[in-house]
Amino acid sequence: MFKLHILLLITLTHRADANFYLQADCDGFYQVFQDSELWLTSAPTTLRADGRLYSSENGSLEVVKCAQGDDSDPLGHYNWTKWFWSRGMGVEYTTEVRSYPQDGIATFWQEFPNGVNGTTSGDRECDYKAKPWIGCDWKGLTSSFPAFRLPSNHTNQKNDLAWMEVYGEHLLDAHNMTHRGPRMGRWLEGSDIPDGLLSGPLAILDRNATSLIISPLTHFMDFSTEYKSSYISWGPMGGVMSVPKGYRIGFILTVAHGVNLAFDKWGSCLLKYHGNDRKGSDGRQQIKGRGGKIETHLGYDTDNGAYYYYNPIPGTDYGETLRRIHRYLQQEDIPAKWANLDSWRYYKGPGNTGGEGVPMMGGVKNWTADATVIYNGDQEINTLGKDTGWPWMAHNRWWQNVTDYATENGGRFDFILETQSKAYPGQGFALPNPMVKNSGDFWAFLMEFGQSWGLKLYEQDWLWTQFLGMEATTRQVYIAEQWMEDMATAAEERGLSVQYCMVLPRHAMQSARSPAVSQIRVSDDYGPSERDGQWRIGRSSIIAASLALAPYKDPFFTTTKNETGGNVRGPEPYPALQAAVATFSMGPVAFCDGIGFEDKDLIMRSVNAEGEILRPDIPMTCIDSLLVEEAFSSHFKGIWPNGRHRSEIWASRTSLSEDLSWFQVMIADNPGEYREIHLDEVFRTTKHKHTSSTQQRFVEYSVPALSMNINNISIRILDPKGPFLKVQGLELPDFNVRHVAPIIQDIAGNTDIVILGELSKWVPISRQRVVNIVRAPGNLIVDLRGSSGELVEFYFGVIEKDSVSILSSRCVIRKDLAQLALTLNSTKQPEASCKS
Repeated sequence: MFKLHILLLITLTHRADANFYLQADCDGFYQVFQDSELWLTSAPTTLRADGRLYSSENGSLEVVKCAQGDDSDPLGHYNWTKWFWSRGMGVEYTTEVRSYPQDGIATFWQEFPNGVNGTTSGDRECDYKAKPWIGCDWKGLTSSFPAFRLPSNHTNQKNDLAWMEVYGEHLLDAHNMTHRGPRMGRWLEGSDIPDGLLSGPLAILDRNATSLIISPLTHFMDFSTEYKSSYISWGPMGGVMSVPKGYRIGFILTVAHGVNLAFDKWGSCLLKYHGNDRKGSDGRQQIKGRGGKIETHLGYDTDNGAYYYYNPIPGTDYGETLRRIHRYLQQEDIPAKWANLDSWRYYKGPGNTGGEGVPMMGGVKNWTADATVIYNGDQEINTLGKDTGWPWMAHNRWWQNVTDYATENGGRFDFILETQSKAYPGQGFALPNPMVKNSGDFWAFLMEFGQSWGLKLYEQDWLWTQFLGMEATTRQVYIAEQWMEDMATAAEERGLSVQYCMVLPRHAMQSARSPAVSQIRVSDDYGPSERDGQWRIGRSSIIAASLALAPYKDPFFTTTKNETGGNVRGPEPYPALQAAVATFSMGPVAFCDGIGFEDKDLIMRSVNAEGEILRPDIPMTCIDSLLVEEAFSSHFKGIWPNGRHRSEIWASRTSLSEDLSWFQVMIADNPGEYREIHLDEVFRTTKHKHTSSTQQRFVEYSVPALSMNINNISIRILDPKGPFLKVQGLELPDFNVRHVAPIIQDIAGNTDIVILGELSKWVPISRQRVVNIVRAPGNLIVDLRGSSGELVEFYFGVIEKDSVSILSSRCVIRKDLAQLALTLNSTKQPEASCKS
């Protein structure tokens, strides 16, 4: 057969020499080149049909036709090559590759023109002892395309690469030895790359952090990966028994210089393709929700790990418990503006859930308030919300087959009922049937019911359990996807926000189709002294941020006290670290202490007097160099922890104008290690367009994170020829937050200044506090906002030669606004003043 070669050259904007191109021929062979080096070579295309595996490798699956051309889709203009495959019975399967010449993107498509039967791999892998919360996984694929070989020493493929996969429960950072991430290693034949239903986006990276990201582009709930020692493939999941006529699934490959930048570009492509573009005025994706104060203000949580989780105040119901909590917080002037209603609120089926074992029965029977725990039911919740002004974040779990809403159980909605779960033996699952006419009616009913008592944010928990626990969702295409879409659409149409919890990577990607989904839990449940590593969300936040989702860390205790009388007593070993991580996450910030146990001073480091969170512009994420180091290091062989600590160095940013940006770098669990972090890496991690070559000068400063003693501030001017942050070893519970601020030049003669901000807060400069900065000869004016009557202490640095003198000004906010002025001239000392 003749070969048609298509060569497409794509030049990246982030790095002039980062050239990407894809080469394809009409035999079904394709390769990916990066920086003029061969990174990826295609592996066999396969198809399962009538219980047999057909493959291009042995000729049982053959190309009978090839075509090429160009077209456009939501990602832009592309050139395409399409292969028509046969197993000797006419064309039953087509594959297509598209390359977008200007954007560093390729997409891969599988289509089934007539449908196919007998497609399951039959490879259901169950391990109830080692993977109790997972139970069973489906291995293998229905069909495979794309597929790439891993290099060996005998190929001309680049072999100095590594991989990092977003894998398992809670996306990436919930570190369990058997089935949670992060997963990473060398991109070499024989590497242990996890596959199956827990798999997610795969990054392939070099030592300079140039990264290719591969994932599904459509039908996120249907996809899977399959790894053989020499290649990895993508396609519909192996449990699928048949593929319907016309089914089409797509995958995407994106490239950028920098791991965070590559994921950011990848997420933007998913959102753009599905018409869910969340770009802000700066052209980057922004977190946008409908949850009101739940997404912007301090809250109080009764979730797993909380003092009052299944533990109302003795002698009272939850209605009275919540009233007493609200009264106490008002009395102490702690500005919690919303509350979480967890699974204790509603009726569950027989049994319970417990431990780190297989979840027993106890799914949702009826989502109305349980009259044994809230005496006046949902009417009391509605009244309580009006009396306190609290909107509700309300939890829901998986549906049990005894649910009152199913027609078989006397309800009025069509549910899929299953009597025996393969993944979780002894349980019967249910799901609102997403394949019937008007399938969204149930979710419309549920959301409107929630709104009747003050629901503002719907929290769907137990997502992986619901998905893995059912035959319907793992053995058919469309079912799981439509279930998720019906839920999110009902919320969107009613102005509600949705938070996803207990997710697999597929759930995170599915959010790209749903504007209502604005938050995602990126950690395990909070559990002081049980899950002390739960704060480590710097890696899982990468995928959340890339999809414009607010990463949620879950609530936390604010002291190291043993909170006697609580469901969970603690002690919490790292309360300050928990508070800082929650604030930097861009997700909800909520505490969960019992009455009288809280640390108000720590709580107020995160918020203003009205409870509005003072936060950066983007979620804090792990810096690229750590990811590269871990992926290439022999210490990390696919699973963490591995008898070794893992350093946590994360970065975020606040930008007030095109040339004024402040950066935050958090360092934790970095014992005995000294390293230097170039400012360019902070820029790259935070998706900031400047580099050190712009010659803008910066100051680095910090106060002790545990004490926040401003008198012990550390400050230095970064050398523009080598702007490195010097990181010393730190052992928990100690940690450090470094702030990097731009030097504003020539305010008065040769005098430069730096705005240090509100040093008593985790984020000294935030858009929630600073409204505007005006520069004029001899003057710098900073407009602030806050709560009327709030006292704000703001700091500046005056730079003369190589030294920094610190000035401060106290300002009382009047009518929600205030103005600080720093005056400099040649005749008197610099002076900071306030005008309210």
